Amino acid sequence: MIAQKDFTDIAPFMSLIDQSRFEEAKHGLNLVDAKSKTSKRMKNYVAGKIAFHQSDFRTAIHLFNQTKKEFGHHISLFSEIACCFYLQGDFFRWAHAVDELETEFNKIKDILSFDSQSKTLLLLGKFKEEQAHVYDALMIYEELYEKNEDAQFMPVILSQLLRLQSYYGIKKNLSTYYNQLMLVNQQFFLNNINIEVQHALMLAEIELFSIEEGLKRLSLIINDETLSLSDKKLFVYDFIERALWYKNEIPAWLIEIESSIQEKDLFEQIIHELLLDKKDEVLKIITKSQNSNMPLSSTLKILIYQMSLAIDPTLKRKWNLMVDSLNHQSLKIWNQRFQSVINTNEDEKVTIRYDRKTKVIYFKDKSLNLSKKKAMINFWEAIFDQKDMLVENVVKTLWQADYNESYYHRLRMMAKRLNEILADLTAIPELIKVTTEKVQISVSLSAE
Repeated sequence: MIAQKDFTDIAPFMSLIDQSRFEEAKHGLNLVDAKSKTSKRMKNYVAGKIAFHQSDFRTAIHLFNQTKKEFGHHISLFSEIACCFYLQGDFFRWAHAVDELETEFNKIKDILSFDSQSKTLLLLGKFKEEQAHVYDALMIYEELYEKNEDAQFMPVILSQLLRLQSYYGIKKNLSTYYNQLMLVNQQFFLNNINIEVQHALMLAEIELFSIEEGLKRLSLIINDETLSLSDKKLFVYDFIERALWYKNEIPAWLIEIESSIQEKDLFEQIIHELLLDKKDEVLKIITKSQNSNMPLSSTLKILIYQMSLAIDPTLKRKWNLMVDSLNHQSLKIWNQRFQSVINTNEDEKVTIRYDRKTKVIYFKDKSLNLSKKKAMINFWEAIFDQKDMLVENVVKTLWQADYNESYYHRLRMMAKRLNEILADLTAIPELIKVTTEKVQISVSLSAE
């Protein structure tokens, strides 16, 4: 039982709310005789938080707006209102609320505590991602990372940076962020698995190393009995999406786990049908979703799936229209993401030309000169003619040696380095794939 004659401490109420003990929180709030302006503001705010956590967003918005009107602006009220509109699915008013939040933050950021600054910027970063302003979100997370003064925020900040860059294939400082987050992860791993940390690490391991490395972390998550199914779903579907994207084999045990999941959101339904290779079903789901109200980021991701399955010039025009509001940097990130998915799903449409005399690789109107990269030339030419080659044959060609496991790791690192520079040329994230059995090139090739 909370007994406060006047409102002096918000923490006991927030503790009850976090435990979903809403009736106790309401009863305690009714006992408070708020007299001062500060107490009245706090009481109204807590009432709004109770409504928010009970998914009564209309009441919560009313209470937060009332608090703002009667007791003055506070940055947390702008944040709460934007969250309410988002969770309510009112994305028109959500966009307006995000603009108001950003404007208010820029007005008062210099007088905010570091804690308030960090929380607000993290939320703005998430909202910018939803609005498809990926570059803006990246700049927010980088700003937080550079001026971080409090160790408690570093795992969250690093998680956002690592997750965002891994998802969109942005290589800058990716390995640095990964190594730093691994230190944080190992420090807290035995006490509490932080879902955001683990999720970011899994995506980074797929991007930096291989799908197999990501699978190892996914296995740990799946076997952790302390985690809920909703937590595990995030990992399962993001892993499967990347595996499908890179055309990697998905283990039978993971397919079985996915098929047992009953409740699926729109994107999970799409991935489920793609896993079953039911492209017509995917297109049906997408067609039904076109009447749904959703943020621009979600709309673009669905359009990417649609373009990867259906050859329709009107879809490209629709894409160009929808990304017209993005700044140059965000547009570049999205176009690379878009190009990667289309190329990965429509391999026959992508051709790379190679001039053996000049050692230049050509893709569309761009070129890459390998003449000063001898090791890469040897690797590229070893696999170029056959496109699909047994690992032991590649080892014999490059090193005139019999295959053993050490050569597998050397091949993976060579492929990783060559993939990185080829991605800048083609926007294809994993053009060369190395498994324990084969080295494969995922596009058509021609020699000159």
